[in-house]
Amino acid sequence: MKITKRQLRRIIKEVTAADLDLYLDLGDGGDFPTLNDADSYRKWEVPYFTSAADFLDEVLSQLPGSTPDTIVYGEEMDLPDLPLSQVWDAVMEAGRRGMVSENFAAAASSSGYEGWEEDDFVDAIRDYSKELTGRRNTYGAFEDLEALTMIELQDYYEAMFDSPEAQAWQAKEAEDAEKLADEELGYEEEGHPLERSPLRQGMGRRQESIRRREKNIIENREDRLTLNLKLSPSGNDVELEVGESGETYNLGDYTDSQQGMGGLAGLQRDFEADHGMPMPPGTMVYDVDGVDIGDLPIEQMFQAVADMYAGF
Repeated sequence: MKITKRQLRRIIKEVTAADLDLYLDLGDGGDFPTLNDADSYRKWEVPYFTSAADFLDEVLSQLPGSTPDTIVYGEEMDLPDLPLSQVWDAVMEAGRRGMVSENFAAAASSSGYEGWEEDDFVDAIRDYSKELTGRRNTYGAFEDLEALTMIELQDYYEAMFDSPEAQAWQAKEAEDAEKLADEELGYEEEGHPLERSPLRQGMGRRQESIRRREKNIIENREDRLTLNLKLSPSGNDVELEVGESGETYNLGDYTDSQQGMGGLAGLQRDFEADHGMPMPPGTMVYDVDGVDIGDLPIEQMFQAVADMYAGF
């Protein structure tokens, strides 16, 4: 019987995979769960990866013969033997439950959810869904949440903060805060002109004039704001450039949920931190490099770029 080249490659791959000896321990310092290859002495510190996909891709790329189904022995960490594809999730959940070293448990809980159980996430998701949409089942249907693991529940909860409803709520909060600041300065956007006059005469009128000039400066900055859509120097990514400051933001990072940059809300947050003012809703972005997206408001542009990356 003649063996084809394809069959031979398959046999070699199966034999190589069978010879792999992978196991988990707490690393050289006894603090962080580490994947070890007993043959090559390679090590991968599991918690340093931001997701199961990142961890799996790294190991598969560096360890010839490994597959997502390659078995990893977990005895030294009091874990069951697991397929390689399940190692990251199992290790992180063990850390959150305090089943491994105290140092790692603290690191795994550093997201602010220390002591949370699955029911806590379910309650938080349903309460936030009610706050955003008026209905707990919009994002918090029990039949959907019951199928998720602890880590998946956390990821689901955090993703809600980038939902369209959350972004609209954040924009409304920013608008209300600006109105409140105007009121504290004795200035109303609407009403009779006499109602918008300075609150005090004499020195008070001079102070009011100064405050209005300061507000006009901020508004003028917003009017002059120029956002450009450009290709990165490498040509592999799309960037948002702020014309006035020269600051650039790699949109590939913000649209990739695995990067943890927070989507459009994260971009707006970083812009405000860098420029001392919020990015006005509806600000136009100009496609100066011919990315083939066209000139669009920031919200539509971001979604168009996200769709473009998703199609790659």
